[in-house]
Amino acid sequence: MHRFFVSPADISGDTVAFPRDLSRQISRVLRMSPGDEVTVLDDTGWEYLAALSVVNATRAEARIVSRYEGLGEPAVRLTLYQAMIRPERFEWALQKCTELGIVRFVPLITRRAERRSRDVSANRRQRWQRIIREAAEQSRRSRLPALDEPQTLEKALKSATRPVLMAWEAETIQSLKSSLEGRAHSEADLGTLSIIVGPEGGFDHDEVELAREYNVETVGLGNRILRSETAAVTLTTAIMHEFGELEP
Repeated sequence: MHRFFVSPADISGDTVAFPRDLSRQISRVLRMSPGDEVTVLDDTGWEYLAALSVVNATRAEARIVSRYEGLGEPAVRLTLYQAMIRPERFEWALQKCTELGIVRFVPLITRRAERRSRDVSANRRQRWQRIIREAAEQSRRSRLPALDEPQTLEKALKSATRPVLMAWEAETIQSLKSSLEGRAHSEADLGTLSIIVGPEGGFDHDEVELAREYNVETVGLGNRILRSETAAVTLTTAIMHEFGELEP
């Protein structure tokens, strides 16, 4: 069943009035008809089963049949601070980490960040938000992950929700596995966690030392060197697995 995020303002009583872009998608792309059922999400955690009542080239409406609480949100609220890398790779990380359960993305400006990617135009931000929305719909999320404005590493370190883990290829003592096992046993009620992933070429030594000054824990991901976007997905997957978010 097709899923669509709408604004709460688009829902009035038991009627959903889809915005113009979704109306066009429903009528012209998906070629749906009155009577077809869809799932509507208002980004507050609720899901609505709705039957289309009006479908034309400019307007689509649906009648709500039932409402229920969404089940697609993880108990651990995970924020990803992702260094700015090549646009196509950054977008891949947004898509896959949305599917896995990231609740907030913060583009990160680092010393070795992809320079072409540092300036985020309004069009690019809209594209990122569309990627997040479509990935959230596809993966049965009931809330849209937040997308912050790009931040410098130092600003991120000051404001990041604790605890914070930084993936660092030169870390040989503390592994991701040991860090997560310790937290799972000592912080059973852990509700939030932030992870920081560096750019192509990694963090330089000064950046790592700065992170440690802010009590950020560096963790290693094994003997192999992962691409930045692969590291983001690996970290997210391992954390979700450790806290039981990948169990049926």
